[in-house]
Amino acid sequence: MSDSVTITINTYEGVLPLWAHELTQVYAKRLGYRPDEIDDGLQEVAIAFAKYRFDHTRNTGACERTAQTALIRNVLQKVQRGQVRYTQRLECLRAEPQRPEAGPDTVAQHELWQVVAAMPEPDREICLRLAAGMNTHAIAKELDIGWYTVKRGMERIRTSFAEAGIDSGLLA
Repeated sequence: MSDSVTITINTYEGVLPLWAHELTQVYAKRLGYRPDEIDDGLQEVAIAFAKYRFDHTRNTGACERTAQTALIRNVLQKVQRGQVRYTQRLECLRAEPQRPEAGPDTVAQHELWQVVAAMPEPDREICLRLAAGMNTHAIAKELDIGWYTVKRGMERIRTSFAEAGIDSGLLA
């Protein structure tokens, strides 16, 4: 008969004792970790072990090894719950209907451009120049109209935006 000997390589030597390394692998398998996920669990356990300090004054009668064993189990369960939540979030995102991309980057921009496109030509020209940061007098000069005509156009633009449910507070 041939005895098969399993040699465990402790990748976290100096941080994680060999018994804790082996126990982490056993617990991870029992919890249903896939082989490629065990390393993530080991890493989190090693981090928790490095931070862990046993406090004899606060113990509940458990020895240090028992507390460390509980630490391993708790960390692995925490990692697993995090993976489950992450998977659930991805599934929710996949299930959400995609927003239509009709040219502009966002739906709000699309709605804004629909309102602007429906405006009469003079109001659209005023709106586009306001969006470019021009003031009333510069718009009037460029379009060769009076500043009061620009002001009336701005009122019509505000009304168009309000009817579409778009805040026009920037058109002062």
